[in-house]
Amino acid sequence: MTSKPRIGFVGLGTMGGPMARRLVASGYEVAGHDPSADRARLAAAAGVTPAASPAEAAKAADVVLSSLPDPAAVRQAYLGPDGVLSTARPGTVLVDMSTIDPDTCREVAAAARTGGIDCLDAPVSGGPVEAGNGKLVFLLGGDAAVLERVRPLLLTLGTELHHIGPLGSGLVVKIVNNMMSMANVAVAAEAMTLGVKAGVDPQRLFDILSTSGGRSHHFLKRFPNVLAGDFTPNFSIGLARKDVSLALAMADAKVLDHDTANAIASAADQITPQEVADEELKTRHDVRALVNVIRNHVPDEAKRFVHLGATSYDIVDTANSLRYRECIDRVVVPALARLVARCIAIAEAEADTPQIGRTHGKHAEPITFGFAMAQYVSRLGDRTQALTQVAKRLPGKLSGAVGAYNAMELLTTTSPRALERRFLKSLGLDPRPISTQIVEPEPWSDLAHGCVTALGVMANLADDMRQLQRTEIGEVSESFAEEQVGSSTMPHKRNPVSFENVKSIWKVMAPRVMTTYLDQISEHQRDLTNSASQRFLGEIIAATAYAAGRLALSLENMRVDHDRLKANLAMSRGAIVAEPLYILLSKYGHADAHEAVRKLTLEAERGGRTVLEVAAQDSELRGYLKKLTPAERRVLERPEEYRGLAAEAARSVTALWREKLKGVLPE
Repeated sequence: MTSKPRIGFVGLGTMGGPMARRLVASGYEVAGHDPSADRARLAAAAGVTPAASPAEAAKAADVVLSSLPDPAAVRQAYLGPDGVLSTARPGTVLVDMSTIDPDTCREVAAAARTGGIDCLDAPVSGGPVEAGNGKLVFLLGGDAAVLERVRPLLLTLGTELHHIGPLGSGLVVKIVNNMMSMANVAVAAEAMTLGVKAGVDPQRLFDILSTSGGRSHHFLKRFPNVLAGDFTPNFSIGLARKDVSLALAMADAKVLDHDTANAIASAADQITPQEVADEELKTRHDVRALVNVIRNHVPDEAKRFVHLGATSYDIVDTANSLRYRECIDRVVVPALARLVARCIAIAEAEADTPQIGRTHGKHAEPITFGFAMAQYVSRLGDRTQALTQVAKRLPGKLSGAVGAYNAMELLTTTSPRALERRFLKSLGLDPRPISTQIVEPEPWSDLAHGCVTALGVMANLADDMRQLQRTEIGEVSESFAEEQVGSSTMPHKRNPVSFENVKSIWKVMAPRVMTTYLDQISEHQRDLTNSASQRFLGEIIAATAYAAGRLALSLENMRVDHDRLKANLAMSRGAIVAEPLYILLSKYGHADAHEAVRKLTLEAERGGRTVLEVAAQDSELRGYLKKLTPAERRVLERPEEYRGLAAEAARSVTALWREKLKGVLPE
């Protein structure tokens, strides 16, 4: 047992992974947790003891370090049922290196204090390379005495420790730094654009500004890419994770040793999209470019094992499944859940608000506005669940160039199928029973269909709200900012622009689902006719998330005009009695009540009277009307209350979907 403190590490991703591995290499005993099986396996291969939960990571730790993506993840990791504070012992020091808001940091610290546990906020400056070579800069908030207890540990990871002040102050400086960095990039972009548009050569302008008082770190680092026309990475670094998992799976199968697998895994942490993009200019093949770059970062004895036995689409299809699933789970479903939650709130608040129902654009029978919204609660809730299930079914593969495991059979002494299962299990994916050079394409179609049908429901909701804003209806109104303009020539216009935008997004994306159906056809074991078209599936997913967020925001700021709802219902008060009258006449024995009431409506329209007034003067109908109970007569006398189970249905539907989406809906 070393005299160094035992470390619990929560979050083994881009920053946390290299830090945890450095601590192990420096002689620390580290227990680490990450929800990603891929990251956890990579850390374990470097000597980190795997922990099934944050609680397990913290159980025997003297110091708990964390590097997490957002405040919600920090709260869950520390305050959740399996969180750090459920097992951390008095005297433990918690050091959170996440970039989050100071209030979340103080919330965790307050809970920790009750158990005799100290906290520091310690956001860092530097990237994955600095995290791995111990050259981070720490911005620290908290008690100075607590910092002294962990100073040697932090100096293993960084070269500079800046104690800013009380708890949360390190985060304040980090946020201010990020704000300045983003502002520097934005200002530099605007300034460069101004100079170029004014006629100055871009390279000449950059060279001069690089030595002037206007230069900044990000200007010097980022803008050479801009000058080269490289505005966005043209390669998904997520593909590298698949070759990492492949190397680790092959090590488990004794195809190569774990040291070689770890070398490949470490190389994948070091490569950049720009390196791969530069290599692709030579290879004109994205995956081979990735392979070559990884090979450049590993020892000679490991080079031959990079990508060995795999074909490009073992990597690409598997990577797409993983990133699309993560996007659905982390982006699309939360966006839809926010929208469903807003629909639930409106449906419950307006469950008893009378509204005239409309069919074929005409007044029909009374409902409630909450009932109208409840149908979208149900439809959107169903689509949210459907997308969750579709994402779970996205497959991966490791079956080679034609799907028959030809190469893998030569490499492994165990079953190639078992190797494939081990590889995919490390990524949380399932293999299909059979594949060709590509995975079975139907799950891609299912995903596109799920997104487009969700967009269809959103377009329907947006269109309904847009129609209810018509001048002659005016039952709802979209929020309009004080300085917002609705028309370039009509100053009075207040258009339902957000609802119209959502419908427009659906119109663009709906036809694209046909492309995924066409991509079901691939000749024999593979052709390239899906190579370009399949790349646009991500746009459908992104549009679904954007539309959900846009629509939720519109509904959050929408105003319901109860006076107009009441007035519009009153417009048809005299006519909507027709259905209950017809039903009651039939109930009490009239042989052709529908025809009788139809004629009454025509006479009422001609005479400017209500249907009930005309019916009361009809000698044939008087006998039937005398049979009505007081409650039935009340329905005819106050037809606006003829709303059936609209209010009850609205509440039961919202209760149902609150239960079905428990844990998904925002609290």
